[in-house]
Amino acid sequence: MDTQQVSAPPRAPSAGVVHINIRLTDGYTIVSNRLSQHRGLSLLAIGLGTHIQSLPDGWRVGIKALAAIFPESEARIAAALRELEQHGFLRRTRERVGGGKLATRTESYNHPEAAARRRARVAAPLPATAHVGAPVVAAAAAEPVRVPAPEPEPVRALVLEPESVRVPVPEPVPAPTPVPAEPVPGRTPTSPA
Repeated sequence: MDTQQVSAPPRAPSAGVVHINIRLTDGYTIVSNRLSQHRGLSLLAIGLGTHIQSLPDGWRVGIKALAAIFPESEARIAAALRELEQHGFLRRTRERVGGGKLATRTESYNHPEAAARRRARVAAPLPATAHVGAPVVAAAAAEPVRVPAPEPEPVRALVLEPESVRVPVPEPVPAPTPVPAEPVPGRTPTSPA
């Protein structure tokens, strides 16, 4: 008797999360796991950071503007923004705008370590070989580089075209030619055998 083991087909896990996903072609944001799975941030800070990363440039993300959208209090939103700043996901600076007013500029980072390395390179002192009196252009380089979001690629379905297949046709076998039978002695052609 043959004793082969038959393995069961793969199944979904019996416990834990099971992802049921569809391919998104619009209305989505790519969020780094550095933010979504950060163990040092509160869930409120992770959610707020994810929301901020999903917004287009120029959108207002001040405490009052966010409190007008979400049910959390201004105090909780301010605390979450501070958490994001402490972990490098946000950088807020005050700048003078027209008329002597102050405005807050908020920079959102999806990779805080890379952004910190870049800021450190820009802020590094000039090498000793720099000429005295040479213009310093490092201040302009302090602006973050804005990379436009990539356009989603259209979903391409694989369409198999029918191919013409040549099947060799066997050459016809000639029909056997009848061989005249030799008469058997003692038999007549009409007698049964």
